[in-house]
Amino acid sequence: MIHDLLEGANRRAGEAIRVGADSTRKDWVRQILDVAETWRPEGYRRACEKLSDYYQNDQQGGLLEQLQQAFPDTWQRMPREMMLPVMRRWIDQQATVYLTPAARTLSSSEGEPLDDEKVTASFEQLQKDAAYWEVWQRLDRTVHTFNAGLIMFGWNTWRKRVEANVVPPHLVHIAPDPDDPADLSRAWAVLVELASSEGVNSTNRQRRFLAYWRGEDEQGRQDWQAVVVSEDGSIEMNGLDDAMDFTAPIKGEDGSTVLPMIWLQREVAHGIVYPRPPIDLVHAQDAVNETWVDIHMRARTSGYGSYVATSLDIERARGALNITPGGVTILEEGESLQSITSDSRLGDHVELLQDFLLQQAQRLGLPPSSWAPKNRPQLSGVALKVENLESDLHRAQQINRYERVEETDAWNIARSVWNTYAVPNGSDLIPWDIRMMWRPGPTTIPTDEESQRRVLDHDVSKNWLTASQAMARALGISEQEAEDRLAANTDTNRAQIRPAGLGLAEAALGLVGSSEVEPRQRAAEPTVEVVEPAQDQEAIALAGEDVAKSALNGAQIKSLVELVAQVSAGTLARSAAIEIIQVSFPTVDAKQANKLVP
Repeated sequence: MIHDLLEGANRRAGEAIRVGADSTRKDWVRQILDVAETWRPEGYRRACEKLSDYYQNDQQGGLLEQLQQAFPDTWQRMPREMMLPVMRRWIDQQATVYLTPAARTLSSSEGEPLDDEKVTASFEQLQKDAAYWEVWQRLDRTVHTFNAGLIMFGWNTWRKRVEANVVPPHLVHIAPDPDDPADLSRAWAVLVELASSEGVNSTNRQRRFLAYWRGEDEQGRQDWQAVVVSEDGSIEMNGLDDAMDFTAPIKGEDGSTVLPMIWLQREVAHGIVYPRPPIDLVHAQDAVNETWVDIHMRARTSGYGSYVATSLDIERARGALNITPGGVTILEEGESLQSITSDSRLGDHVELLQDFLLQQAQRLGLPPSSWAPKNRPQLSGVALKVENLESDLHRAQQINRYERVEETDAWNIARSVWNTYAVPNGSDLIPWDIRMMWRPGPTTIPTDEESQRRVLDHDVSKNWLTASQAMARALGISEQEAEDRLAANTDTNRAQIRPAGLGLAEAALGLVGSSEVEPRQRAAEPTVEVVEPAQDQEAIALAGEDVAKSALNGAQIKSLVELVAQVSAGTLARSAAIEIIQVSFPTVDAKQANKLVP
């Protein structure tokens, strides 16, 4: 039934747009809106609008409602501006896929790295024009705010560039294919609400829509059509040739018009087009705001106290009592004023609020350490990993979804926009057989740096990692950049070590690699005795004593003592120092070298 209805409506819409029948277009718009509404949960738009307001920290209306319900007689005397907006932080802490810029690399159809500077430059320009990092970051936050969101691509004819835009789900009206409702590419029609041309405060404003539908064009082909249409059926453009921005038709590889939109759900469920919005975040924010106001009221009343007046006329009491800081109340004979104080127990209420925030963080899968009081003990690296496990798992799930979307749908759409409009304006074509690989950027979740350094140092000493791989992981850079830094550091260290008379420069260069010195090939992994690290000064003194027993000369002993001092100061890795000693001083065995270095 719905297939016949929509197919007929789409055919009539195509005819109406060509012949200019406003009434028919109005009926078609209404039908699409009605169909979309049947797929939404009850109260969907209102819930999304409230989530949007709260995310923007526009929460005073909700606070007033809370106070009126909780304190019907006294709410007007309460501080209505005292809010503690935390919902935005809750959402932003979950939306971490694009916390740092993602890496997008091109490859041939065979998977080989692309060696074409023109194509690479075109893709980089596309990302820059469309503000990729900002847009995808906004999409991630939108999806976490509403559990769904839309990203659409188009060509801006004014600025002559690819653009991308993110739309919240309550402004997207989808008439889906009932056989696969979640697949936007199979939908019958999509209406995206635009800003009203009459302004936001106009009483006569009508809703405007960017309308996409599958229907017949003038040649009778089934293809995606697009136009901007108002709620009354009037259109702003007479044809696609005159269209601007997101109404411009986009041609795919086979020459057909593509739908330049992607509908993303936080968790895809069969048969669900519009996931239920997380309105519980609003309720939690209301509870925080109400508790925060209550704390401030308790602090105020405990400071000023409550008073009971005896033998005061009501009218006189209204003008006589001066209960203000530094205020003085003058009583007449027979009148009395008594202060009533109460134990506000502010500390208990603040602790209650902190416990609630921690519980909310746990419910959302956020690390409790990010919501703990400042005096909370610092966690070790292992403890942090355990605490961040749930948030890391959530991020991994989202990464998997975004990887699939970016490498397929988004890549094909963005490339289609570029090849359709940028190429005729003088840009280089991005071939259709080129593949794109997407990788997320690193997170900035705090870690125990000391523990991380020890792990990397251990892995390098065991030859499980190279020095460049360890540096790349520690600093969040590519291996190539790490190799370049190591090479530069090697040259600098050679210049600094040799004048100091240490005699260790060449040995050190052999360990880290250099364009001038070949890395030393280790025949076998040395056996290293694990000992407890000595105190810095003691280690330096013991170094001199142990080396003296090995019949080394004075210059060698001095070099070894200075080497141990560098390890103690943290300027040289312990594993590197042990290897330098073994290379430079053949008379010192592995056991002795391990003992020398703290």
